[in-house]
Amino acid sequence: MTDIGVPVADLPKRYNVARSQVYSRLDALKQREPSLVPEKRGKKAYVSGQLLELMDSLHVLISQQGETVAEAADTVLNIPPQTRPMSPTGQPDRTQDSAMVPTGEIPSELALLASAIAANQPPPDPLARYRQLEEIAAHGWELPTSELAHLLGLKTLSGSELERYGFRFVKVGKAGIESAWKVEKLS
Repeated sequence: MTDIGVPVADLPKRYNVARSQVYSRLDALKQREPSLVPEKRGKKAYVSGQLLELMDSLHVLISQQGETVAEAADTVLNIPPQTRPMSPTGQPDRTQDSAMVPTGEIPSELALLASAIAANQPPPDPLARYRQLEEIAAHGWELPTSELAHLLGLKTLSGSELERYGFRFVKVGKAGIESAWKVEKLS
């Protein structure tokens, strides 16, 4: 490394992250300490000295400790963590963090959040599909191919007639640019 430091353009390779993540990290440091900015030399920007050390520390906290950019910036600049509301899981609520940085692994807090959301979702009704098909058949409604395929859990429908789940589906014409299907309940 020379006296002028490391070009900002080389930091994505140094940290194995996208360029946008480098700028997100630089911005987080700058928001907390306005003097922490890369030095411009002509058309290039360089980081050196304290800023490079902070960026290295930031990278370790984000990639190895799973901290967010905001948390890591606070840590490396010795800023006391903000009081965060607690989530139902007892972990700090991170919904207000400005940037989550992908590290190749799902942070435990994100996994906990996903689990909490899944736990609060009602289980899918296994009979919902049948009820919908029965209602469609009873009313004589015609469905376009895309809607019927989605309802049946298929990518597409082929042929002019199909039987599944105790129903017959017959192609009867057009519904816009798609084929229209009539639903009949089998006895």
